[in-house]
Amino acid sequence: MVRGVILATDGVCDSQVEYAFYRLQEEGALVDVLTPGGEAVAGSRGGEWDDSVSLSTCAAVERYDLVIVPSGVRVDAFDGTALRSWLRAHDAARTVLAAIGDGVGVLARLGVLRGHRASGPPAASSEMPNDDVEWCDEVVTVDGHVVTAGRGAALPYLVAAALDSTVLRQRADDELTERPAWR
Repeated sequence: MVRGVILATDGVCDSQVEYAFYRLQEEGALVDVLTPGGEAVAGSRGGEWDDSVSLSTCAAVERYDLVIVPSGVRVDAFDGTALRSWLRAHDAARTVLAAIGDGVGVLARLGVLRGHRASGPPAASSEMPNDDVEWCDEVVTVDGHVVTAGRGAALPYLVAAALDSTVLRQRADDELTERPAWR
C-alpha cells in the first residue's frame, strides 16, 4: 500500500492539495497532510486542513513512499533546516518526490533537485537556482524518483506519474525481497 504525504502551509493552493489528497485515496493510498507544526492551515482560497501531522512526527524516512509539494508552500513557515534535511533524506532514500508549479521551486531552493531534470514554472530557468538542474519544457518530467510539472493544469498527470513511479518502485522492492538468496 502506498503511503503519501502532502506539504501544506497557509496560502497553499487548495485545489492542488485537495486533488492530490483525494486522488491518492481513490488509489488506496494512506495520505497525510504535513504542516509546519501539525497545526491547521488555510489554503489560498479558504480550504482548511486541520487533521495534519508535523515534521517531527513523521521524521522517519521509511514512513512515506511519496512526497508531494504543491504550489504555495512557504518554506519560511517550516524550520528551513529541518525541512531541507527531511526532503534531502527522502531524496537519498529515493522516495518519490513530486512537485508542481512553485512547489518545484521549493525543491530547487532547498537543493533537492541538484543533478535532476525538472519541469518548472515558465520562468524557472531564470528565477530558480540552477545548481546542476537541467530545466525542461515538458508537461511532466519524470527523472528517476523525481516527478515535476510547471503548470497547475498538469496536476492530474503529475499525480498519475508519481503514483506509477511509487507502485513500480514498490513492486521492484517486493521482487528483490521475494527472490531466494543465491549460494
